[in-house]
Amino acid sequence: MSDEISALIRHAMTAIGGALVASGYLTSDQWTSAAGALAILAGVAWSIISKRMAKQPASTALS
Repeated sequence: MSDEISALIRHAMTAIGGALVASGYLTSDQWTSAAGALAILAGVAWSIISKRMAKQPASTALS
């Protein structure tokens, strides 16, 4: 994942978490746990996707 995309995701998660905590939907601890879980799930999904794309032949990936 490029540095720009990961920075954008981090800033978006910070903004979303700040809004949810400020409006009282979540506590700070709940958001910390949720953000950690989302980061783990995103990492697993990214790993699966990149491994599946690596298994494809180059001609299939380009078409």
